[in-house]
Amino acid sequence: SVALVFVFSLPVSLDLHHYYLGQFPANVWHNSTTILAMPLVVLAFGSCCHFLSKPDVRVLLRLVLWSVLMYIIKPSFIPVLVVAFPLFTLFRFGFTKPLAASLVYSLLLGLLLIFPLIFISGGSDHRVEQGGVEMALFKVWSLYSDNYLLSLVATLLFPLTCFLLYTKQAIKDDVLLFCWACWVISFGMFATINETGGFLRAGNFGWQVIMASYLLFLTSLVFFNKRIAENASLGWKEKTIGAIFILHFVSGVFYLIKLMFLGYQ
Repeated sequence: SVALVFVFSLPVSLDLHHYYLGQFPANVWHNSTTILAMPLVVLAFGSCCHFLSKPDVRVLLRLVLWSVLMYIIKPSFIPVLVVAFPLFTLFRFGFTKPLAASLVYSLLLGLLLIFPLIFISGGSDHRVEQGGVEMALFKVWSLYSDNYLLSLVATLLFPLTCFLLYTKQAIKDDVLLFCWACWVISFGMFATINETGGFLRAGNFGWQVIMASYLLFLTSLVFFNKRIAENASLGWKEKTIGAIFILHFVSGVFYLIKLMFLGYQ
């Protein structure tokens, strides 16, 4: 749906200069590398789902291709797949060849991620002197959010409502569950890992959450459309979820207008 290009987190403040800070909107329009990487994120996620449905070497090779291209443009989402993909393969197939294949993927991409860190940590350039990486719970998030729960609800009201109102169907939808797992893992990385020094406020470990939020809106919308198709008429559940989606859409349109006049925050 074209509307997915505009969905955004709901505002939690009347201060237009802090429209989404502390939230993880499904779209951002001010970061070129995120925009360029998103098609590859969707393709890589789709390849994972295809493999989890029917393991095939060709699908795995496509996943590697999308991941390498993603690595070149913006590697933020790769650590999420490195963790989530083998975990779900284990859950789906147990200790079998598909699990071994997924572990090979995670090993290869993990090495791609680790090698530059090893190379940089062995040097003494200006960036290393300015800051590094540390484990600290909610350290960056606390700089931008006064209410963590409200920030999460403002970000995920649509997918959360879909899941809660259709729980029985949701827990049987492997694609939706895999997407939720990716979001939780991506958020866990943001919540516990941050840069230090001058890069602390940049929140560079938060981009994967935004990418996962888009995937969650995408898969939840597909899931919601299936529920609509199953029913002869729109009930209160469908109307409630539809209204919430419209709110996210309107929020995105409003933010785009604000972006032109007040900046991106």
